[in-house]
Amino acid sequence: MPEKLPEIVRNQPEDKPYLVTGRRIYVIGAQDGGFPQRGEHMPHEMWGIWLPPIKLFNGFWLWLEDDWIGKADRFVMEPFGCRFVYERKEIELERFQWAAHTRGAMALELTVRNLTQAPVQKSLALVIESNLMPVWLSERMGRKDGKDSVSCDLEKGLAAWKDQENPWSAVMICDQPLDAFELLEESRAGSGQRPCGSAGKACDRQGYKNENTSCCKVSFSARLAAGESKRFSFFFGGSESSEEEAEEQARTLRENREELLEEKKERYRKLGGRASLSFAGEPVLEQMYRWNQFINDWIQCEIPGVGEGVVAGYAEFPWWFGNDTNYILPALLMQGEVAICKETLRLLRRASLKVNGNGRVIHEMSNNGVVFYEGMTTETPQFADCVWQIYCFEGDESFLEEMYDFCREGMRWIESVSEEGLPRGYGISEVAGLDCMCCDVAILAVRGYEVMSKMAKALGREGDASCFEEKFCATWEIFHREFFIPETGFYGDMVAGREEIIKRAESWKHSLKSFPITPEDEIAGEASCKQDKSPRESKEKERLCRRMENVIRLAKETEPKSRRAYQLFGLGHSTIAVEFGYVTGKQARELLAAQEQWREKECFQIDGIMPLALGRRMQAYGYSREPEKILQVLRQTGEGFGAVMPGATSEIYPDRGCFVQGWNSFATMWPYFSVIFGVRPRAGQKELILQPCICPDMGKISLTGVMIAGRPFSFFLDFEEGRGRIRVEIPSAQWRVNLVWEEEQDGKPELVVEVCDAKA
Repeated sequence: MPEKLPEIVRNQPEDKPYLVTGRRIYVIGAQDGGFPQRGEHMPHEMWGIWLPPIKLFNGFWLWLEDDWIGKADRFVMEPFGCRFVYERKEIELERFQWAAHTRGAMALELTVRNLTQAPVQKSLALVIESNLMPVWLSERMGRKDGKDSVSCDLEKGLAAWKDQENPWSAVMICDQPLDAFELLEESRAGSGQRPCGSAGKACDRQGYKNENTSCCKVSFSARLAAGESKRFSFFFGGSESSEEEAEEQARTLRENREELLEEKKERYRKLGGRASLSFAGEPVLEQMYRWNQFINDWIQCEIPGVGEGVVAGYAEFPWWFGNDTNYILPALLMQGEVAICKETLRLLRRASLKVNGNGRVIHEMSNNGVVFYEGMTTETPQFADCVWQIYCFEGDESFLEEMYDFCREGMRWIESVSEEGLPRGYGISEVAGLDCMCCDVAILAVRGYEVMSKMAKALGREGDASCFEEKFCATWEIFHREFFIPETGFYGDMVAGREEIIKRAESWKHSLKSFPITPEDEIAGEASCKQDKSPRESKEKERLCRRMENVIRLAKETEPKSRRAYQLFGLGHSTIAVEFGYVTGKQARELLAAQEQWREKECFQIDGIMPLALGRRMQAYGYSREPEKILQVLRQTGEGFGAVMPGATSEIYPDRGCFVQGWNSFATMWPYFSVIFGVRPRAGQKELILQPCICPDMGKISLTGVMIAGRPFSFFLDFEEGRGRIRVEIPSAQWRVNLVWEEEQDGKPELVVEVCDAKA
């Protein structure tokens, strides 16, 4: 009997979001059954049914006996779809939604159950609102939204929508004939209320009106014997190019419904057998990890003519980023998803060569192929780091060869924007003016030189390897000299000259504007990328103002043409040197403790804690050898699990930002492998380096079926009377496992490591 996949149930659900995805199509609606019009990048439009690079529908609403059915009584999230249950007089309706894995089609299946001991007949209807429109940044391509038209063939159970100015099309096919079709009046469809109830009860549009949508109602009847159930299935397909293709997508899903649904379920069953976690006594952490495995599949997207790869998150970022990719790939590599990791990097490289042509890696690209921003300075070395990580897991030199020249050109570009060895420019903190010599920009350049030296050595390019090794050592020394602030005991946020920092701090006293803010990047409706990231609370704003006044005071005390390091916002970048293992042990503990003390005293809250930041903190605790803190942060991450959408952790802990965020796996999955077991795979040399960071409170942990070089590896941790035991199962005796276990810290548990053949 097939394994039953997990599900999460919410009774009396709210209008919080859910996500149903395939590689081509995705649906975002509310758990109570509605489709609120929400969004920032495209105001009011980011929810609904999307087939990138176009949107298909704003949503659909179920009617019962000529009125909106109301909110669902129960919502069930499953890896392959979701269900809504409506308990009504005499009948129960179950609405099941799922998306085909690789086709541009989704299914809406309504099961009507007669709860009585007598026959019943009910009139049902779907109100469907189309919105055939292009994705974000399409105005740069000259694409403009036209008015939608709709037609219906009742006998065939088919409705078709077409944008009158473009070939964008959508089709709905019912598995049985329809009773009636009604085109709802434009004034009603475009009014201030949803067209899903006679009194507009479902949800408010908050005054938003799109003149180009089309709204219709298709009716059907359910005649049920006592206790009988009956299913009505609706298959939606879409196409950027023609109505014929849209119909073919929907029809194929209808004709192969059972096979395609089972194929999708089986895909998620298999995911559970790869890089699977068991953590005794920590059911929430286990569950969060398992669902993040599913999320790693949900974020995989393929768009004809653009490419395929892993996107950042939903609802606001269903497209590609340079920096996000660096944090998304590790967990995917654990699961053996090497192919999609490579395709993501190929997509980013193509776009970067087209836009920049000099090795600089782009920041953000919409799913129509339009690049929003040419690239933060951090993203170029992060790309090289991604290439190296893939090689470490796969051991195939061909991908290194494919990407090497581009990565080398990228590091040459880094040198071109460098000053005395370290680059200037923007990093991951999107605050206008934070573009001098920034901590994360500088240390990631150091990391870039390090991985390039390793790449060159692996490819036998000894000259390049020696050159990059020298740059690595030199830039690390420069970084430490320039950024370390003895008075605080840790690294500063930015190094800048007196006039540079005074000018910026005077501005930051009042607001922290997002960047880019240059005229050429001013895009209509692009409020989210120019927003003020200043603290929301007045007390925090006052702290920001005082902090900047202190920065200005320090700057005025320096010589006019000199520069120094400043601790600005407490963003946590000073820990990156620890996260990469450049600072370890006692020195790392002292640095982390000093930064934490400073943050408690001086720091203000800008926009909440990100799970990504928690994941990075765990990486640092691994090198500072503080396992109790790793466990503490893991549990903190678990507190945000399901806060918005069942099965997901939000972009900002616990319930803000994107409700599904790809890089959260850096906190929910990756620490078990890279920090607790401390595995450093070297597939090319058939070697695993083990540098565990463990404590008795961790109890029993197993990580089984981690894919390295296409083969499964398993890791087991157990404690008995304070003594740790790690067992490593390897698929071949050709592999070596080398343990790194420093004895410098008092109270560290005794450790025994056993390596055995997985076949034994």
